[in-house]
Amino acid sequence: MAGELYESDDLASNSEDEKCLRKAIESAGRKRKIETNKVQQKSKRTKCEDPEQQFFRAAAKRQASRPIQKKKPLPPDAIKDIIDKFGGRQNNLKELRIAALCSLGFAGFFRYDKLRSIKANHIEFLKEHIKI
Repeated sequence: MAGELYESDDLASNSEDEKCLRKAIESAGRKRKIETNKVQQKSKRTKCEDPEQQFFRAAAKRQASRPIQKKKPLPPDAIKDIIDKFGGRQNNLKELRIAALCSLGFAGFFRYDKLRSIKANHIEFLKEHIKI
């Protein structure tokens, strides 16, 4: 009958009905976890629409952030020391190359990526200057 309650010994613990019920409960639990994760991810991505909250959030970011500190340029004395150390006649080709790259980068205001891409055919020696 529909109103009867089953006791634990009425259903065998390994019956097909119990296995199907367990599978349904587990899959429902997994689906609920996935749905709650999706809702949590969406809530993290949404921005607050209230202008007052946006104002306070921006103010908190300004107060918590550090001021931008620009790097200081390399002083000319440091470049001179590098050239003196690596640019002598007794140094090998690798050390001469380091001195040449440092002086070229400093004189031409090149960054490392630009220096690295310079090939021999990119350099042209003229009477008064070098053209790169």
